[in-house]
Amino acid sequence: VQTRPPNKKVLRWASQPMSTEEGEIGLVKLEDYYSFISDADGRVAERFFDSNVRGYWPHSHINQGIAETLKSVGGPEFWLLNNGITILAEKSNTTSGFLELEIHDPQVVNGLQTSRQVYAHFAAGAEPKDDPRRLMVRVIKISDKSTRDAIIKCTNSQNEMPAEALRTTDAIHRQLEGAFHTKALYYDRRKGYYREKGKPVNSIVGVIEVAQAMIAIVLQRPDDARARPKGYLVDDEKYGSVFGKKSSGADRYSLTLYIKVVEVTRKIEGF
Repeated sequence: VQTRPPNKKVLRWASQPMSTEEGEIGLVKLEDYYSFISDADGRVAERFFDSNVRGYWPHSHINQGIAETLKSVGGPEFWLLNNGITILAEKSNTTSGFLELEIHDPQVVNGLQTSRQVYAHFAAGAEPKDDPRRLMVRVIKISDKSTRDAIIKCTNSQNEMPAEALRTTDAIHRQLEGAFHTKALYYDRRKGYYREKGKPVNSIVGVIEVAQAMIAIVLQRPDDARARPKGYLVDDEKYGSVFGKKSSGADRYSLTLYIKVVEVTRKIEGF
């Protein structure tokens, strides 16, 4: 169910990109990037951000700064003020169109905040054709999972990130997100994602909340659950004791168990 359907999207370069064995690096006009991250119905293509460790934080001071920069059309070139976008792809091919790159299953692993601000800017009514500014984009062709995970981790480690955020691209967390949906609960594997969607706060289940419930009830370590839950997200051995060492197999708990322990701890807290 969670396998993404085969998907291709064409990215148009503003000028000839630099091509390497690993991929391409170049500049893309803001309007062309807006088109790239938009679905056919004009909504943001959420599937492109499935492997991103961050949720969208629209009210952060950094995002507010990006929004102000986008409004200043006559200001400095946008790509000079921005770190740019990193896209991972299974493969990519140059199309017959001039300066066009067909990307298979694109995943924006760095630059979600910039992407969402660009989308919001044009979706709010800004006229794309009046904006000549460009954005720096890296397209990396990668199929090896360990290298892919290393790229995600390293490109999201320049600024401080919660320990749980760098774990939540693991398959177990996507599966838990789907499992909690069956109980009308929202597993916040990307911090801030469901709050931005307007979901009730009491329906949002945090990664730390799940970890604490599992540590206290299943592992029988309430002291660790209370005082040191993040240690179970940093240390590989401890992490495996809560979320399993593999995506499936004997060392994995039932997804139902994670839901039950959260229900128990919430009932206790309510009492």
